[in-house]
Amino acid sequence: MASYDWRSLTAFLVQRITLPLFNVHYVFEVDLAQVETLPDTRRPLPSGVSIAHFKGKDEITPIVEKLTAAGMDRATLDDRMNRGDMVTSAFDATGKIIGYSWETFGSIWMREIRATMVPGPGEGAGLDTFVAPQWRGKGLQYVLNAWKFRRLAELGYKRGLNWVNASNYRSMKSQSSQGKHKIATIYAFPILNVVRVRKAFPDSVVTIRQRDR
Repeated sequence: MASYDWRSLTAFLVQRITLPLFNVHYVFEVDLAQVETLPDTRRPLPSGVSIAHFKGKDEITPIVEKLTAAGMDRATLDDRMNRGDMVTSAFDATGKIIGYSWETFGSIWMREIRATMVPGPGEGAGLDTFVAPQWRGKGLQYVLNAWKFRRLAELGYKRGLNWVNASNYRSMKSQSSQGKHKIATIYAFPILNVVRVRKAFPDSVVTIRQRDR
Protein backbone atom coordinates (compact mmCIF):
# COMPACT_ATOMS: atom_id res chain seq x y z
CA MET A 1 0.00 0.00 0.00
CA ALA A 2 2.81 2.39 0.91
CA SER A 3 4.56 1.90 -2.42
CA TYR A 4 1.28 2.54 -4.25
CA ASP A 5 0.71 5.73 -2.24
CA TRP A 6 4.19 6.96 -3.12
CA ARG A 7 3.62 6.15 -6.77
CA SER A 8 0.31 8.05 -6.73
CA LEU A 9 1.92 11.02 -4.97
CA THR A 10 4.83 11.08 -7.41
CA ALA A 11 2.47 10.92 -10.40
CA PHE A 12 0.37 13.74 -8.94
CA LEU A 13 3.42 15.98 -8.41
CA VAL A 14 4.74 15.27 -11.91
CA GLN A 15 1.32 16.02 -13.35
CA ARG A 16 1.03 19.34 -11.52
CA ILE A 17 4.52 20.47 -12.53
CA THR A 18 4.37 19.44 -16.19
CA LEU A 19 0.67 20.14 -16.92
CA PRO A 20 1.19 23.72 -18.24
CA LEU A 21 4.13 22.56 -20.39
CA PHE A 22 3.05 19.19 -21.78
CA ASN A 23 0.35 16.67 -20.95
CA VAL A 24 -1.29 13.60 -22.41
CA HIS A 25 -4.95 12.63 -22.07
CA TYR A 26 -6.78 9.53 -23.25
CA VAL A 27 -10.34 9.79 -24.55
CA PHE A 28 -12.71 6.92 -23.76
CA GLU A 29 -16.17 6.08 -25.03
CA VAL A 30 -19.02 3.91 -23.87
CA ASP A 31 -21.48 2.51 -26.41
CA LEU A 32 -24.86 3.28 -24.87
CA ALA A 33 -26.56 0.77 -27.16
CA GLN A 34 -24.75 -1.90 -25.13
CA VAL A 35 -25.52 -0.34 -21.75
CA GLU A 36 -27.21 -3.45 -20.34
CA THR A 37 -24.01 -5.45 -20.83
CA LEU A 38 -21.82 -3.03 -18.84
CA PRO A 39 -20.17 -4.67 -15.81
CA ASP A 40 -21.81 -2.51 -13.13
CA THR A 41 -25.31 -2.17 -14.57
CA ARG A 42 -26.74 -4.92 -12.39
CA ARG A 43 -24.66 -4.28 -9.27
CA PRO A 44 -27.02 -3.81 -6.30
CA LEU A 45 -27.14 -0.49 -4.49
CA PRO A 46 -25.61 -0.30 -1.01
CA SER A 47 -28.19 -0.66 1.75
CA GLY A 48 -30.18 2.55 2.32
CA VAL A 49 -28.96 4.20 -0.90
CA SER A 50 -31.23 5.45 -3.69
CA ILE A 51 -30.35 7.03 -7.05
CA ALA A 52 -32.24 9.60 -9.12
CA HIS A 53 -31.57 11.65 -12.27
CA PHE A 54 -32.04 15.40 -12.78
CA LYS A 55 -31.61 17.21 -16.10
CA GLY A 56 -31.71 20.95 -16.72
CA LYS A 57 -32.59 23.85 -14.47
CA ASP A 58 -36.19 22.90 -13.69
CA GLU A 59 -35.28 19.43 -12.44
CA ILE A 60 -32.03 20.34 -10.66
CA THR A 61 -33.25 23.46 -8.84
CA PRO A 62 -35.08 21.49 -6.09
CA ILE A 63 -31.81 19.74 -5.06
CA VAL A 64 -29.48 22.75 -5.34
CA GLU A 65 -29.06 23.06 -1.57
CA LYS A 66 -28.24 19.37 -1.26
CA LEU A 67 -25.65 19.61 -4.04
CA THR A 68 -23.97 22.62 -2.46
CA ALA A 69 -24.01 20.83 0.91
CA ALA A 70 -22.16 18.00 -0.84
CA GLY A 71 -19.44 20.50 -1.82
CA MET A 72 -20.46 21.79 -5.24
CA ASP A 73 -19.57 25.38 -6.08
CA ARG A 74 -22.73 27.42 -6.72
CA ALA A 75 -21.34 29.24 -9.77
CA THR A 76 -20.40 25.93 -11.39
CA LEU A 77 -23.78 24.50 -10.48
CA ASP A 78 -25.66 27.45 -12.03
CA ASP A 79 -23.59 27.15 -15.21
CA ARG A 80 -24.39 23.46 -15.55
CA MET A 81 -28.10 23.91 -14.84
CA ASN A 82 -28.43 26.70 -17.41
CA ARG A 83 -26.57 24.60 -19.98
CA GLY A 84 -29.00 21.69 -19.60
CA ASP A 85 -26.54 19.24 -18.05
CA MET A 86 -27.68 16.10 -16.23
CA VAL A 87 -26.67 14.90 -12.76
CA THR A 88 -27.20 11.41 -11.42
CA SER A 89 -27.29 11.68 -7.64
CA ALA A 90 -27.06 9.09 -4.85
CA PHE A 91 -28.93 9.73 -1.61
CA ASP A 92 -28.57 8.06 1.79
CA ALA A 93 -31.51 7.03 3.96
CA THR A 94 -31.85 10.59 5.32
CA GLY A 95 -32.05 12.15 1.84
CA LYS A 96 -28.52 13.57 1.95
CA ILE A 97 -26.53 13.50 -1.31
CA ILE A 98 -23.58 11.15 -0.88
CA GLY A 99 -22.43 11.05 -4.51
CA TYR A 100 -23.09 12.38 -7.97
CA SER A 101 -22.01 12.00 -11.59
CA TRP A 102 -22.45 14.76 -14.20
CA GLU A 103 -22.97 14.62 -17.96
CA THR A 104 -22.99 17.52 -20.42
CA PHE A 105 -24.21 17.67 -24.01
CA GLY A 106 -22.55 20.82 -25.30
CA SER A 107 -19.00 22.02 -25.87
CA ILE A 108 -16.67 21.43 -22.93
CA TRP A 109 -13.68 23.59 -22.13
CA MET A 110 -10.73 21.35 -21.23
CA ARG A 111 -8.55 23.74 -19.28
CA GLU A 112 -5.70 21.22 -19.03
CA ILE A 113 -5.13 21.41 -22.78
CA ARG A 114 -6.65 24.86 -23.43
CA ALA A 115 -9.04 23.52 -26.05
CA THR A 116 -12.69 22.54 -26.39
CA MET A 117 -14.20 19.09 -26.84
CA VAL A 118 -17.40 19.06 -28.88
CA PRO A 119 -19.76 16.09 -28.44
CA GLY A 120 -21.69 15.23 -31.59
CA PRO A 121 -25.44 14.64 -31.97
CA GLY A 122 -26.63 11.91 -29.61
CA GLU A 123 -23.48 12.18 -27.49
CA GLY A 124 -22.71 13.29 -23.96
CA ALA A 125 -19.49 13.81 -22.04
CA GLY A 126 -18.76 13.08 -18.40
CA LEU A 127 -17.67 16.02 -16.28
CA ASP A 128 -16.95 14.64 -12.84
CA THR A 129 -17.99 11.97 -10.36
CA PHE A 130 -17.95 12.49 -6.59
CA VAL A 131 -18.48 10.08 -3.70
CA ALA A 132 -18.54 11.20 -0.06
CA PRO A 133 -15.45 9.97 1.86
CA GLN A 134 -17.41 7.63 4.15
CA TRP A 135 -18.92 5.88 1.12
CA ARG A 136 -15.74 5.35 -0.86
CA GLY A 137 -14.54 1.82 -1.45
CA LYS A 138 -18.10 0.47 -1.60
CA GLY A 139 -18.46 0.53 -5.40
CA LEU A 140 -20.81 3.52 -5.38
CA GLN A 141 -18.85 5.40 -8.07
CA TYR A 142 -19.27 2.54 -10.54
CA VAL A 143 -22.97 2.14 -9.77
CA LEU A 144 -23.54 5.88 -10.24
CA ASN A 145 -21.95 5.83 -13.68
CA ALA A 146 -23.79 2.66 -14.71
CA TRP A 147 -27.13 4.19 -13.72
CA LYS A 148 -26.19 7.40 -15.52
CA PHE A 149 -25.37 5.52 -18.73
CA ARG A 150 -28.63 3.61 -18.52
CA ARG A 151 -30.58 6.87 -18.20
CA LEU A 152 -28.71 8.40 -21.15
CA ALA A 153 -29.66 5.38 -23.26
CA GLU A 154 -33.30 5.79 -22.19
CA LEU A 155 -33.16 9.43 -23.33
CA GLY A 156 -31.93 8.34 -26.75
CA TYR A 157 -28.22 9.15 -26.48
CA LYS A 158 -25.84 6.84 -28.36
CA ARG A 159 -22.39 7.48 -26.92
CA GLY A 160 -20.75 8.75 -23.74
CA LEU A 161 -17.28 10.30 -23.74
CA ASN A 162 -14.75 11.14 -21.05
CA TRP A 163 -11.06 11.88 -20.78
CA VAL A 164 -8.37 10.88 -18.31
CA ASN A 165 -4.88 12.21 -17.71
CA ALA A 166 -2.39 9.52 -18.71
CA SER A 167 -0.62 9.80 -15.33
CA ASN A 168 -3.82 9.13 -13.36
CA TYR A 169 -3.16 5.43 -12.85
CA ARG A 170 -6.17 4.75 -10.64
CA SER A 171 -8.67 6.30 -13.06
CA MET A 172 -6.98 4.69 -16.04
CA LYS A 173 -7.35 1.27 -14.45
CA SER A 174 -11.05 1.79 -13.79
CA GLN A 175 -11.95 2.69 -17.39
CA SER A 176 -11.83 -0.81 -18.85
CA SER A 177 -13.54 -2.24 -15.77
CA GLN A 178 -16.49 0.06 -16.56
CA GLY A 179 -16.73 -1.23 -20.12
CA LYS A 180 -15.16 1.83 -21.75
CA HIS A 181 -12.86 1.80 -24.78
CA LYS A 182 -9.97 4.15 -25.58
CA ILE A 183 -10.61 5.90 -28.89
CA ALA A 184 -8.00 8.69 -28.98
CA THR A 185 -4.94 10.23 -27.38
CA ILE A 186 -4.59 13.99 -26.93
CA TYR A 187 -1.11 15.51 -26.82
CA ALA A 188 -1.09 19.09 -25.57
CA PHE A 189 1.51 21.83 -25.16
CA PRO A 190 -0.71 24.40 -23.37
CA ILE A 191 1.99 27.04 -23.06
CA LEU A 192 2.27 27.02 -26.87
CA ASN A 193 -1.47 26.51 -27.55
CA VAL A 194 -0.62 23.34 -29.48
CA VAL A 195 -2.94 20.32 -29.39
CA ARG A 196 -2.68 17.11 -31.39
CA VAL A 197 -5.19 14.25 -31.47
CA ARG A 198 -4.22 10.72 -32.47
CA LYS A 199 -7.12 8.37 -33.14
CA ALA A 200 -6.96 4.81 -31.82
CA PHE A 201 -9.01 3.61 -34.80
CA PRO A 202 -9.46 5.12 -38.30
CA ASP A 203 -13.20 5.59 -37.73
CA SER A 204 -12.88 7.14 -34.26
CA VAL A 205 -14.68 10.47 -34.02
CA VAL A 206 -13.37 13.02 -31.52
CA THR A 207 -13.80 16.74 -32.17
CA ILE A 208 -11.36 19.12 -30.47
CA ARG A 209 -11.42 22.82 -31.25
CA GLN A 210 -8.01 24.33 -30.68
CA ARG A 211 -8.78 27.85 -29.50
CA ASP A 212 -8.92 29.94 -26.38
CA ARG A 213 -12.03 29.84 -24.27
